Amino acid sequence: TEVGAPLRIGVWADVGTTLVSQGVMQALKRWQPEVAILVGDLSYADGWSPKWDIFGTLMEPLMATVGHLTVAGNHEIAEGRQQGVEWMYRYPVPYRASGSESPLWYSYEMGLVHILCIVGCYAPTGADSAQYKFVEEDLARVNRTKTPWLVVQFHVPWYNSNRQHYEEGYKHRQDMEALFYSYGVDIVFNGHVHSYERSYPVNNYMPDACGIMHIVIGDAGNYEGPALPWKDPQPGWSAFRESSFGAG
Repeated sequence: TEVGAPLRIGVWADVGTTLVSQGVMQALKRWQPEVAILVGDLSYADGWSPKWDIFGTLMEPLMATVGHLTVAGNHEIAEGRQQGVEWMYRYPVPYRASGSESPLWYSYEMGLVHILCIVGCYAPTGADSAQYKFVEEDLARVNRTKTPWLVVQFHVPWYNSNRQHYEEGYKHRQDMEALFYSYGVDIVFNGHVHSYERSYPVNNYMPDACGIMHIVIGDAGNYEGPALPWKDPQPGWSAFRESSFGAG
């Protein structure tokens, strides 16, 4: 990347091994991102290890050339009794570099962006939990002069107006939203819901100019298909929503 050129970050989640998954991967590769974040649910192996080999072969054109920051989703950590082991060893993350003792939560800096990557509701999230303490310490260390953009990724969304997986992230939001808000998090990326939805800046379900934009992008091609139906009427915090496949 040339000095002064924009930093291109690819974003996708809930990928799988379908022809649609391959098409989304090829589209993301054409956009030539410098790095990509994959917000959980990579292969949908669900405990069947050979599926990870299929996924790796299918995604090689992109993932062999573009570095990825990933987090575990339910299909890595909660399905098939994997507990995230295949994900940890096949797609290792740079957790030690950020002072973390676990690959389930870590952070990374690139360009003007500080990205905090956490497992969210698949581990304890209360104020006395290891995850919460790492999040609090990491946010406190961010130098907003060096990295003015503060981004967080975790799999299960807090803000989702689809009837699929509705309010599954409620406890996590209750535990950490005020913490994110106090440190001025700019954007949260999620997957899990197989659709696209973007919020206005929001805090505690109310539009707030100082709040956080939440983007659900769990629509990268998984075999389960786009999520429907949507809850009506569309909430005031929801800026745009669409059931379709794609990446960002």
